[in-house]
Amino acid sequence: MRILVTGGSGQLGTDVAQAAAAKGWQVWAPDHTELDITQAAQVESAIGGYRPDWVVHCAAYTAVDRAETEEKICMAVNAAGTAYVAHACAAAGCGLLYPSTDYVFDGSGTAPHPVTERPAPLNVYGRSKLLGEQAAQAVPRHAILRISWVFGLHGNNFVKTMLRLAERRTAAETELNDTNSKLWEEYQLTESEARSQCVPFESLTELRRSVTEVRGKIRALGNVNVGAIDEYKEVRERYDFMKAQVTDVEKAKAELTKMIAELCSEMQELFTASFKQINANFQQIFKELFGGGHARLYLSDEANVLESGIEIEVSPPGKVIKNLSALSGGEQALVAISIYFAILRVNPAPFCFLDEIEAALDDVNVARYAQYLRRMTDRTQFIVITHRRGTMEAADVLYGVTMQEDGVSKILRLDLDNVSADLIT
Repeated sequence: MRILVTGGSGQLGTDVAQAAAAKGWQVWAPDHTELDITQAAQVESAIGGYRPDWVVHCAAYTAVDRAETEEKICMAVNAAGTAYVAHACAAAGCGLLYPSTDYVFDGSGTAPHPVTERPAPLNVYGRSKLLGEQAAQAVPRHAILRISWVFGLHGNNFVKTMLRLAERRTAAETELNDTNSKLWEEYQLTESEARSQCVPFESLTELRRSVTEVRGKIRALGNVNVGAIDEYKEVRERYDFMKAQVTDVEKAKAELTKMIAELCSEMQELFTASFKQINANFQQIFKELFGGGHARLYLSDEANVLESGIEIEVSPPGKVIKNLSALSGGEQALVAISIYFAILRVNPAPFCFLDEIEAALDDVNVARYAQYLRRMTDRTQFIVITHRRGTMEAADVLYGVTMQEDGVSKILRLDLDNVSADLIT
């Protein structure tokens, strides 16, 4: 597999290139100096010459706020640059993976955006990324990934910024304490006392006269540490600097605290809504798989949703269960399967791998599991690893792996839609 990653020196491009290389793929990740996506001829030459299987287009203008005053630059990179890349990909016959953003929507919703939702960007950055999406759609093999937040091992991001601010505050507070200690140890002055000894003045001439007077008194005292004045000046300057730093950190703390509160509130709303939906799905699916009974999910601490544990209460038909450990291994597996399907119904995945999750079930429950799994294939493609006949009978295609000779595996394929029912039974 040959991969070309644009913006190879950026945060996203660096991590994508490393991940692709770790898979053994051939990767070229040029930076801006090697591949300027705003230059159409350069883009066509690079993609046409390298002939990758896929282009992962990570190069982008990402300064959301600054884009409002730098619209031309933003559009040149995100809209025109992406169009050049898409045109070159179409000409070379390679696929295009385009990381986009949820800024293409107006942000008014409270639930995840469905693929069918109509974009309605409100700012320059969102409009530029939407134009990039439209350009990418012209490539026969394309994929668009809309991202809300990007975190990585390289480059700057929100998490690293907050950690850096926290470290700066700690260092500033430590240095301030050291300065106050030095002021006391060397001059026996507290911070307030040192402030009180500052002398205001209105006339420079009068101040100079006072300085001459004080200097005369100092000379009259004999051997005095005349360097104390310079030391005090240095301490004063350092104190003022540290105070300004503390003010900046306190302001950042207040902003961070406000942001955390807003995020927690939003997280609580999203979690509560999703939990209610999952619980309702779990109750329904449990009854279908068990042939009746009762089940529910509940929070151990409803007053603290984000830190609360989640408890499971089940009652299969004809049984009174006070503890999950009283269930058989097959029943426990079927409860877990019910919860998994409940979550999957809330947020269906394009495809899903299942590795022998029904191994502990008896034949009757395997059949129920397989039937329900079959009903869910309208939204999700399942790849199932199994040794159970009931699960195999519900599949569309079977793949078997056999070893005819040592060290050599062979894959056999069986399309059940083309197999006679007599052969299956």
